[in-house]
Amino acid sequence: MGPTQIRLEQLIPGRWYVGRDRTSNVAVWTGEHFVTLGDEGGQEVTKIEGYYTAETGCFQPFHLSDEGENVEPVRASESGLG
Repeated sequence: MGPTQIRLEQLIPGRWYVGRDRTSNVAVWTGEHFVTLGDEGGQEVTKIEGYYTAETGCFQPFHLSDEGENVEPVRASESGLG
């Protein structure tokens, strides 16, 4: 048995989800739709996708991504960004 799709009423706006879509495995839920980041033929794409049902939508959320908690600021020199 595979993963279970998270019910629509359990989704939290502004949070990222791991799931399944035509071009992506991650998306952020806006409260109305998903914004996905993916690859389409070697091209990076951003798309707006609906919640998957048998009749409509494309993104199936399976897991809420734990973004962790920043307990200490990271200086740019430590992050490799500066």
